[in-house]
Amino acid sequence: MKTQTKKKDDGTIFNPVMFLVILILTAQLLMLFVEYKRVAWVSGAVTDTMTDALLGACILNEEELYHYGKTGELEILYPKEKYDLFRSLLREELGLSEDMQVTDKSTALLADKVTIKDFKVYSVRENDITIYDFDQTAGYISVPMENKAGSYDAGNGEVIEKTALLAEIEFTIEFMGFPVKVNKYHMVDMTNGE
Repeated sequence: MKTQTKKKDDGTIFNPVMFLVILILTAQLLMLFVEYKRVAWVSGAVTDTMTDALLGACILNEEELYHYGKTGELEILYPKEKYDLFRSLLREELGLSEDMQVTDKSTALLADKVTIKDFKVYSVRENDITIYDFDQTAGYISVPMENKAGSYDAGNGEVIEKTALLAEIEFTIEFMGFPVKVNKYHMVDMTNGE
């Protein structure tokens, strides 16, 4: 009988410890799930903001509108204007400072400077494409390409058929107290607005 009592006592001590371990693990998994959902929300919000900023940058100035009305071709005459408008809209919507740093008004969980890693304007005229490729200092090079409309791959699997804007941004978010770098990439067709 003494042997049976000892086994019962050992089991009684072991069960509360196991229950506590399981409870702690469940709480940690729940916290991880909630944090993941918050990060997914921020990622989605930044993607939506990026799309809105690209669509906003699609606005044509008077000369581009006149040229479009006269020729029926959406050719970009002032690519720097598109970059500046995209940057301004992105900065404003994410609540960033002039130098793209996070402020107290910034979107939640953003932890560091937002960097525009890549910005391209694909200006299509007839069958020719002119690529305006911006670097991180807002300088750009112009690369004309003849007879490439409908066959030139932008590098993401999308073929350039009409005038489009492409952007890639990088930002840091806080995940469980640790900084995590995130890259977002998006392209908008200026003629369809999508």
